[in-house]
Amino acid sequence: MWSGLLRSRFELAGAILIIAGTFATLLGFLGAINHSETCNVHPGLGGCVTYYQVALFAPLYPVSMVLIVLGAMIVASGITLTVALSARQPSHTTNRDDTPQLKAERRLHRFVSQAGPLLLLLSLLEALEIG
Repeated sequence: MWSGLLRSRFELAGAILIIAGTFATLLGFLGAINHSETCNVHPGLGGCVTYYQVALFAPLYPVSMVLIVLGAMIVASGITLTVALSARQPSHTTNRDDTPQLKAERRLHRFVSQAGPLLLLLSLLEALEIG
């Protein structure tokens, strides 16, 4: 009972992180595309004039890149939290009729699936050292 409730809370937190990160990324993007400049190239006519299409987003321009990167990081952490917890199998659904061979095969499969990215990284590093 409690494990299902805890799991749903973490999934809810992951969904909230995804929504908040998407909102922050969109605000940063809107702040970045809202800014435009017109520069005079004739001598003596001055420099550049800054325009904002929507005055409400004008204060977001200086921090737009920070919002985009921070929002993307928040979305990535929310996706990681949601996917990691939805992929977990509950511990109370184990089958007691498993043979030792099936258990060993499952352990091997779990090890290979978890160690796959590490083995790929090691093989890439090995290939870079040879070349």
